[in-house]
Amino acid sequence: MNILNKAFLLILYSSFTSTIIVLIVLLIKTIFKNQLSSRVRHALWFLVLIRLLLPFIPESDLSLFNFFPKKNIDTVVYNSFQPNNLIQEQMIGNHNEFNLHLKDREQDEIGTNIFLKENLSKANKQRLFSNEKSNLLQGVINICSYIWLIGLLSICIVIFLSTLKFKKKASFFDEVNDLEVIKILDVCKERLNINKNIPIYSGSTFKTPFIYGFLSPTIYLPKHILNEVNDSQLLHICLHEIAHYKRKDLFCNLLGMIAIIIHWFNPLVWFVMKEMRADRELACDNYVLEILGENECIPYGMTIIKLSQIVSNQHYNKMFCAHFYENKNQIERRITMIKMFKNGSYKVSTITVVLFMILGTTVLTNATGIQGGNKEFVLDSPTKHFNSLDRAIDFVDFEFKVPENIPTGCRFWRINLDKENIMDINSEKYEDNDTYNFSLLVSEKDIIKYLKEQSNTIYGDMKPDIKFDTKPMNLSNVKGTIVIIEQNFNWTKDNLKKLEKSNTKSIKHVPISETVNKYFVWEDDGIWYGLHYYFKTTTLEGEEHVDRISTKDDLINIIASLKYSQNIQGADYVESVEKFIKEHLNIYDEKDLKEAEKIIGFVPKFPLTLPGGFVPTSSNTYHSIYEGEENSSTSLTTIFDLEDRNNHIPIPRIEFTQTKNTFLYDNLMEKEYSKIDSKIIEGIDSKVIEGTKVFICEERFEDKLREAIKEQCYVWKQEDIVYTAKFIGDIDKEHEIVKTLINY
Repeated sequence: MNILNKAFLLILYSSFTSTIIVLIVLLIKTIFKNQLSSRVRHALWFLVLIRLLLPFIPESDLSLFNFFPKKNIDTVVYNSFQPNNLIQEQMIGNHNEFNLHLKDREQDEIGTNIFLKENLSKANKQRLFSNEKSNLLQGVINICSYIWLIGLLSICIVIFLSTLKFKKKASFFDEVNDLEVIKILDVCKERLNINKNIPIYSGSTFKTPFIYGFLSPTIYLPKHILNEVNDSQLLHICLHEIAHYKRKDLFCNLLGMIAIIIHWFNPLVWFVMKEMRADRELACDNYVLEILGENECIPYGMTIIKLSQIVSNQHYNKMFCAHFYENKNQIERRITMIKMFKNGSYKVSTITVVLFMILGTTVLTNATGIQGGNKEFVLDSPTKHFNSLDRAIDFVDFEFKVPENIPTGCRFWRINLDKENIMDINSEKYEDNDTYNFSLLVSEKDIIKYLKEQSNTIYGDMKPDIKFDTKPMNLSNVKGTIVIIEQNFNWTKDNLKKLEKSNTKSIKHVPISETVNKYFVWEDDGIWYGLHYYFKTTTLEGEEHVDRISTKDDLINIIASLKYSQNIQGADYVESVEKFIKEHLNIYDEKDLKEAEKIIGFVPKFPLTLPGGFVPTSSNTYHSIYEGEENSSTSLTTIFDLEDRNNHIPIPRIEFTQTKNTFLYDNLMEKEYSKIDSKIIEGIDSKVIEGTKVFICEERFEDKLREAIKEQCYVWKQEDIVYTAKFIGDIDKEHEIVKTLINY
């Protein structure tokens, strides 16, 4: 999306929110019709004017616009520590959830690539459909943006020509040097405590008095009015016009004109500016009468009536000037206000100040999460991962218990939450350099039924043979059920044949694993709990790995210590692990993004749409190392997928990485390549895009296993931050997407 489109959408949003404020102001003026002074009525319109002219305003939880519905982005969150492994891990299933230890990574990657090849054509068809939908919307935005720009430029031209015409007419006016008139002008300036030189010009080109110019103000008086009014009436006229200057009304006129230029397409803005000018005249009259006193109310009103008799309603465009005379309806309003005037009515009460503070907080702030281009969002992953219990609680709508007593040597690891709202609270224990894990499943749904469904899941190219047994069991006075799941994972026959054709090595090296999982499941107060206390996996080579709770007493103590989170005191449900793990944060909404800023050390770019129909589906921080710990850094990687994608086909895809570590960029600048782990980033071209030098690179793996999938990278640096956009699969709008990311 180009700069014009962004500007138009920003103005459109500002215009929409201002419309809401207009309705609020009109409601307040209607309810408190006789209680609001003219000054307050005029000040209320400033709420609208500020909103129109300042789209970049602070966010607040108290903002009125928090109550308006926001469109959430339904997406999948990236759940791997390393972004390069994402495609593979999505194909073979969730490693952390089911602990499938496949030892031979080479064969694993071959199987993954075969699966991806079969689905490339389907993904491309899906991409084309999404592109058509996105292009249609983009086309509409483009057309509307150009129409808005043409209208804006047209009004600017009209105003410019009108200003030239005014200057030409004003050149025929003569400066008034009459001593009586100058004396009256000096009296007005003295009463208003103004020292600035404000000359008076007179001529026959205009039919009504006005003041023009907020830097060098000048009062213009038509000759026929100057000849027909007496000294007292001339004092009223001059005092009114100078009061406009004193009150900064000329500057307000300019702001109103700018608002109309920008929001010309919104008829309500034209209405607001007209009403604001009318209330401005009333407020100015109120201010003048405050200076003159109640005794001058009737003479001041008679001056207005006198002008209505000698001046026609055909007068110059009021956007440029502040007028003493208005139309018939406005004159009636002014006379009514003058009749009701009392000394002190121009002053603002404490209640009024409080009212404006409340209104300002609610209508002059944005809803949380939309400022700086990062509109409120939710990356709704099928499986979410949390580093603390408090963060997990934010995403469930039921109360549950957690263990207060965890076996000695164990510590909280993290919490997983899947699409079925099954919460998996993981703990781990280190013993003799081995790791032992156990977890507690929590859900409103029947966990036994859930485990049975999950045990029959096919992981990528592996189909398990299942043995599912249950038996009743009482532990710690809790009636429950022991669930035992035995699984044998094998490659499907069709995939074995494909692997034999694509691989030069013997197929006997393809790993097969056998697993045994044991759970104690029970229900308490409508909530289901499942303690995963035993896990064993055996590979084809006979290697075993066991995670278990050491003793039955530990199992009983865990169950007996279950308490609601607010009552927990002994256990620490905040992840405390090594630095590189602790810096890994999955991002699901604005709250996580703010925390990510602290981890990576800068405010990241986070666009919610990219050309071609791509939207963010996952984002996370992670600790990466480039050729040694001295080149380590914490980065943020955001995955963009097609909005209408098939979740099982993660291509085409964009991986957008941001980091303060310049190792990759510096290597490309120096020798045009950089080696990271098992892959080589090789610069094949460099271009200047949007004024920024961008390396266009290709990734090639030393084992040659991923050549079937096109992977091309764009690497650039802005303000000491290195950005990498990796395009996986065939994507038509690579350059346009890179431009969008650079300009974001």
